[in-house]
Order: sequence, then C-alpha cells, then structure tokens
Amino acid sequence: MSSVNFELCNDISCNNYDATAVLYVSLSTFRDIFKFETTEISNNALPATTLTQANASITYYVNSSSFPVINPAHAMMDTSGSEGITFTSPSSQSNLLKHDFIYYIAKKLLGSATNVGIYNNIKEMKDNIESLGWNNKNNIESILSIADNNGNGMQNTGTNPDYQNLTKRILEQIKHHASDRLQIASPQQNDRIENITTSHSVPLIEGDSINYYWTLKQTNIPDRKYRIKLHLTDNTNNTNTIPSDSIANTSEYPNITSHGVPTI
Repeated sequence: MSSVNFELCNDISCNNYDATAVLYVSLSTFRDIFKFETTEISNNALPATTLTQANASITYYVNSSSFPVINPAHAMMDTSGSEGITFTSPSSQSNLLKHDFIYYIAKKLLGSATNVGIYNNIKEMKDNIESLGWNNKNNIESILSIADNNGNGMQNTGTNPDYQNLTKRILEQIKHHASDRLQIASPQQNDRIENITTSHSVPLIEGDSINYYWTLKQTNIPDRKYRIKLHLTDNTNNTNTIPSDSIANTSEYPNITSHGVPTI
C-alpha cells in the first residue's frame, strides 16, 4: 500500500514552499497519538459520509502528551525526502535547517552561499533560529492540545473550527488518497481500521509523513518557507542528525530544555 504525505495546513498556500526539511519520528507513537472511536462501521468499512455528517457517531482524539519534542530548526536538509538545500556541507551536522537559512541569507545578500564566512555573528544567527524553532515547537504543542480537548476529543460539530480537528483532517486525507485503509481486513492489518466500537488508531503506515510549514524572515530578502516533513517509521536504521551546536540546556537559554530531535 502506498504511503501518504498528510498536509496540516489551512489553505492552498501550503503547496507553495521553498524547501523541505525531514525528521524521522516513531510510527508507533503517532498511531498512539491520532485515534478515533465510532459506531458507524457498516459493510466492513467506515462510510465516507461519517466524516461529514453532523450527527455521525464518531469522536476524534489526539493524545497530545505523547507528541515528541520537535524543534524544526534541527530538521535535516540532506536526507531522503528533503528538498531545496541551499548549500551542502561535507558535515551532516551543518546541513540542518538553521544552517540552510544562514546559507540562504548569504546567497541572497552576498551573492553566494559560500560567502557565509564573511559574517562574524554566525553563532548568534544559529542560536536565534533555534530559539525561533523552540517557539514553533510551543505553538505546535498548543495546536495539539486544542485538538486533544482535555482528553474529550472532537466531533463533526462543535465550537472549534474544523481545521483544529487534526485527526479528522488526517482521516479525510486517507479517504481521498488511500480509501482502502478505511476498510476492514481479515485477518486484521495495521494498514486498515478495525471492526470495533472502542478506540482505533488512525491507519498510518510505514513511510507516511505528517507535514507542516514554518516561514523564516530576514530583512531585505524574500521569506523562506520550509515544509517540515515528519517521516513516520519504526525502522531504527532511520536516524536523525543530532546537532553539535545546540543551545539547549545552556545558561543563556534556560527555557530551551532539549535539542528537539526525536528518536525512533
């Protein structure tokens, strides 16, 4: 079964990005994060109308406390699935998103990414981007907390707008891109839903990705919009690059308590 790139954006502008940075995250963990419960299964499938009918018996859950700490500044620009790196350094630890944006600034303002050495404040630039990434992490966690709704989940109707119902949005994209996953398999398979009335894991599979977007700005040059691609995998051979220049747990930034790079 083909994998799906799930997009968590609120308008069609999500397709207009400049580069893709990748982080590997645990598939098993994300199957525990995004869940739903329904009594609407019939004819060995979840009817497509269940996701749209106001009175449908379905609740969408997000276990926000299980979401890993992710700082997009440390997403990889030089791995499979990444796109648009400005300059490729010989060291993977210099090919993270925060380094890419500094190379981008040099390319736009100094004519070439390799002129980056002219700057005498590179550490301050890197630290600032990492700090902005930590703020982004906090914003993402706030969005997840809203979708969690104190453990009560969300329904098709309610006071919250549809874009905040993250699990529903993923299921809608499954309906569009991989509708077979909303059918019952015998024997049960992880890439299909179950014929139960208790909590289901959303049928995410190896190689799926959850994508969101982060825009960085610098005076006098165009903004750079990054697609942050969370590649879902339980393959421990897929490893993230651990930054060697993180400001986590330093006296200058006591609020940043992790480098924000998850492990599988």
